[in-house]
Amino acid sequence: MKIVKEVLKALGKKPVTSKFPLEQPEVPEGYRGKILYEEKKCISCFTCVKFCPSPAIFPTKEKKVKFDMGRCIFCGRCQEVCPVKCIHLTKKFDMVTNNRESLWVE
Repeated sequence: MKIVKEVLKALGKKPVTSKFPLEQPEVPEGYRGKILYEEKKCISCFTCVKFCPSPAIFPTKEKKVKFDMGRCIFCGRCQEVCPVKCIHLTKKFDMVTNNRESLWVE
């Protein structure tokens, strides 16, 4: 009987869940999501590599960096220490994949 009362109460209310991925939720200001790396601005100082606590940033042979989003803890330290501001944490949070290689940002 208790369940029937709960069902009847819920019938008149709006759904609590969202329609993701059909409707994207509003992401709050300051959210730290997937990394955007502007390779052309990078001066290859590797400060981001030194300060990454995860470690999720690796130097490449081409004297650039690669980001492993599977290891990243989204702390924003790389963005803070970059002297030329070529690293940005975006509001993108949907990074679900079956392919580990797709989590690399170059």
